[in-house]
Parts: sequence; structure tokens; C-alpha cells
Amino acid sequence: MRIHVRIDRVVFDGVGIEPRHAAAVREAIGAELTRLSALTPASAWGRSRRERRIHGAVGQLTTPHHLGAVAARALHNALVGSRP
Repeated sequence: MRIHVRIDRVVFDGVGIEPRHAAAVREAIGAELTRLSALTPASAWGRSRRERRIHGAVGQLTTPHHLGAVAARALHNALVGSRP
């Protein structure tokens, strides 16, 4: 099974992330999404191609890596239909 996810833009409102941390957040999103995807059975993936907008609270963030991991989990939950 092949899965293709394209993320055009990620916007974080009010989390205080600095532009210099963008690459670290992007890498963390990719790494966590890859890890979660590998653990997800094929039957869990939806067939929808519709655009999704994901909203969620990120809570207390400590690092750009943590922010990326939280964002990836929210994205993964939206794609497989899990409840956060």
C-alpha cells in the first residue's frame, strides 16, 4: 500500500514558534507522521481525497520537536479517523 500526504501549509497561532525553528518543526512532523503511519493497519486509512483543516489545542510545548510531534499526531488522527 502506498500513502501520499501533501501538506501545503501548517499554521500555528499563538504558540510563539520562531521562524528559525521552522525546519525543526517540519522535520519532526515528517518523522512522527512516518512513525505513526508505519504502525497503522491498512484498513484504518480512509479513501477520502478531500482537503482537511485540523484544529486543536497543543497544550504546553517545550521544543520545536514537541510541537511537530503534536501536529503530526493531530494530522494522523484526522487521516485515519481516530479521536484525539
